[in-house]
Amino acid sequence: MLVASVVGYLLHDPVDQMLVTVGAFLGTISAIMPHNRSRLLATAVTSLAQIVAAALGALCSGHWAIVFPVIFVMFLISGLLRAAAMGISIRTTVVTIVFLAFAEISSTLRVSTLRMIGFFTLGFVILNLAQPLPPYGSRHSAQRRAVSALYRTIAAGAPADPALLAADRSVALLRRHRHRELDRLAQLVSHGEEIAQLLTAFDEDDHEQRIWRDVTLHQLQAIAPEIARARPSGHLAPAAWPTEPGNDLERALVRAVDDTTRLAAGGDVPPVSDERSTPTSFELVRDELRWGSPVLHHALRLAIASVLGQVIGMGVGALLGADAFLAGHGFWVVVAAALIVFPDYGMTFSRGIGRSAGTIAGAILGVLIALLPLSPLLHTIVLFVLFCGYLVFRSSGQPCTMF
Repeated sequence: MLVASVVGYLLHDPVDQMLVTVGAFLGTISAIMPHNRSRLLATAVTSLAQIVAAALGALCSGHWAIVFPVIFVMFLISGLLRAAAMGISIRTTVVTIVFLAFAEISSTLRVSTLRMIGFFTLGFVILNLAQPLPPYGSRHSAQRRAVSALYRTIAAGAPADPALLAADRSVALLRRHRHRELDRLAQLVSHGEEIAQLLTAFDEDDHEQRIWRDVTLHQLQAIAPEIARARPSGHLAPAAWPTEPGNDLERALVRAVDDTTRLAAGGDVPPVSDERSTPTSFELVRDELRWGSPVLHHALRLAIASVLGQVIGMGVGALLGADAFLAGHGFWVVVAAALIVFPDYGMTFSRGIGRSAGTIAGAILGVLIALLPLSPLLHTIVLFVLFCGYLVFRSSGQPCTMF
C-alpha cells in the first residue's frame, strides 16, 4: 500500500492516484479475506476478477437495464455461495460491488476507459507483486483451523452441527486434490462427528457416564490445538480412561477417541473410507436451492436489498442535483446493505449498528480531510495512515472496520 501511495503521488494527477490506491487497497482486501486455498492464488484470482468486473462495469456505464439484472444475479449467487464457504461468498460480493461502482462512476471521471482500467490494474499489480514476500502461511491452514474449531466446539459441549458443517465445507473445496494432509483432515472430521454423536448417548446425570464424558472432553481440548499445528508434534498423550470399557457405547467411544488422538498426533493415515464422502461445493450449493433453505432466503434478501439500495442511492443523487457530493455515488448504499445483511437477524442488527457508527465517524473524518489543502503528497500520507489504521483496528469490531 505504501508503494501504491508513492506511485500515485508521482503521477501528479488526483484521479490517477485515486485509481492506483483503490486498486491496491482492494487487492489488499482480497489478500486478507478468508481463503481455503493458497493465499497467493486466491489473491491473484480475485484481483483478476475485480479488474474484469471494473472493465465490464465501465462498458455498461449508463446501461442500467443491463446493470440491474447483473447485480441482482451476482448478489444472489454470492448469497448462495455461503453454503460452500464464507470466503468465496465475500469475494463474489466484492467483485459485484466493483462492477457496480465502475458502472456508475465511469461517466463522472474525466479519463478514458483504457486509462482508468490501466491505473486501476496497476494498483493490483503492485499488491500482487508484494504477495510473495514473507511471512508465509502453511498449506491447508484454513482446513486445519476449521477442523480444530470443530473439536473445540465439541469439547466445550456446544452444538456441533454448525462447526461440523464449516469443517465439511472447508475440506470439500479441496476434495479433488488427493493429499495425505487432506485425507487426515477428512478422517478427523469423520471421527469428530462420530464422537459428537456418541457423547449425546451418555447420561449426564449418571456419575460413571459423566466421568467418561469428562475424560473425552478433556482429551478433545488437547486434540484441538494439535490439529491446528502445521506439523503435528507427535507427542499427544492418550486419554486417561477411568476403567476398561464395560459396554458397546464405551468401547465405541474409546476406539474413536484413541484413533483420533493417534491421527491428530501425526500417526499413519489409514485408507480413506467411502462410507462418508465430503460433499462438493456444487453439492452444498445445490442442496440450498429449495424454498425452505435459510441460505436461499438470505441470498434473495441480499439481492433485493442491494438492487433497492442502488435505486435509493441514485434517487437521492438525482434529487440533490448533479453538483451534490452524492451524485454518481449511489453504490455506497449497496456497499452498506451488502456488508450488513446476514442470514442471522441478530448478526444483521449488530452489524447495522456497527456500520452506522463507523460510517458516521468516517464521514466526519472525511469532511475534515476535505478541508486540507489540495496536495498529492499530503493526501498520500493521509491515505497510508488511514490504511494502516484499518489494518490495526480491523479485528476490533464492526465500528472500527467500517470507519
